[in-house]
Amino acid sequence: MMNKVSIESDEFLLVVSIANESELLDVLIQYLKKNKLSKDNGYVNLWIGLTSSLMVNSLRFQKNMNYEKKITSLQILSIDSFRKSYKLLPMSGLCCSELGRYLFFRNNNMSEGILLLEKGVRIAPGSSRCHKLLADVYSNSGTKYGNITKAINEYKIAIKISPDYSSAYSGLAFSYLYAKKYEECLEYIKIYKKLINYSKVNDVERDILFDVEKKILNKEL
Repeated sequence: MMNKVSIESDEFLLVVSIANESELLDVLIQYLKKNKLSKDNGYVNLWIGLTSSLMVNSLRFQKNMNYEKKITSLQILSIDSFRKSYKLLPMSGLCCSELGRYLFFRNNNMSEGILLLEKGVRIAPGSSRCHKLLADVYSNSGTKYGNITKAINEYKIAIKISPDYSSAYSGLAFSYLYAKKYEECLEYIKIYKKLINYSKVNDVERDILFDVEKKILNKEL
């Protein structure tokens, strides 16, 4: 039954792993049809929201003739799917947090986004992803919600729950960079490097962190 499947499940990871980001939505729809999974299921809508959001990131690097129209269409699909998932599963920490993340970072609705992210952690205190998504907001020093101390705390909770969570380690590295604690920054970059997939192209986060590491070691920071 799908009502017990979370976005961190092996099923979702399998769907994501077998296709390029530009093909993810087609692969996911085929997967849903094959397994007769209803689009009225909250987790299915969560998957669709995340998948279309990933595809937006991929399309930003392509910039072909129709890319702006495709991005707009996928963004609408993302927000509609996240809202539907939360409506169907209002007590799911993941549905709550993923909608909050999208509203905060992609929909310019920071006030509603932060409330949902904080609610997601309260609903699902054992979810590493919920803690990581909240940390991402706290680490955003360019907004009034920025709080590096809170960000570091949430990232560390996420890592305690999921010790191999690479993006939580990168978040910690950036947080210590912003706090100008360079030894700690290097420590978490080192762990992050052991966990990531080096074959992925257009990994902006990875490339920036590698550049940060080089600058710290060369005493340029």
